[in-house]
Amino acid sequence: MRLFLATLLAGIGLQAATITLGPVTSSGGYDPGDQTSYVSNILLPQFNSALGTLTGVQITVDTQINRSGSMTNNGSTAADLSYFYGATQISISGEGVSHTQSASGAFTAGESFSGVAASGGTVNIASLQEYDLGNLFNAGNLSAFIGSGSVSYAVNAVSNLFTSCGSGNCATNIITRMGGQMTVTYTYEPDTNEVPEPASFAMVGLGVLALGMIGRRRSSASKS
Repeated sequence: MRLFLATLLAGIGLQAATITLGPVTSSGGYDPGDQTSYVSNILLPQFNSALGTLTGVQITVDTQINRSGSMTNNGSTAADLSYFYGATQISISGEGVSHTQSASGAFTAGESFSGVAASGGTVNIASLQEYDLGNLFNAGNLSAFIGSGSVSYAVNAVSNLFTSCGSGNCATNIITRMGGQMTVTYTYEPDTNEVPEPASFAMVGLGVLALGMIGRRRSSASKS
């Protein structure tokens, strides 16, 4: 009976809790601007150990790749214009996370435009956005996430753009943008020094009542 009561009391206030921080982006607006080769960082806030004991870390990673723009034929005769991409991808890596989003074949294939008018004929680059959302990672090294600072993640993007202006001259204004964001969810056991909730008191009362009934039954059985 003593063991039962001790176990019941120990379980009070130890229910797991969670706290979610973020999202944190690699740049304002979830978009680093018109850069195709850059290195930046995402800083995730660490877990405040004053809340309790950290038991799990889950990180959500979202990334995006998009393009838009135009091509202008500055030559004296009509020309065929085209563009395509080489390797294009964004990656995020750090404690417990290794994520890479590569542009699809439809993205890297680009477009071709035939007979674009001379002396300023312009064609628009079709806007295309690709997302890789909700990628989940469970970090194993919990100690790296405990403190009052942050955990740093490297964000890398690279894209190779190739254009063709036929036999003339052209101006290109093709913009490739990539961005990433991260959210961290901490699972923890709250500080056991917290005052038990009313429901916890009720559980103790029921447990003590049950033990009393068991004791009475045993007493009655021994008398008979």
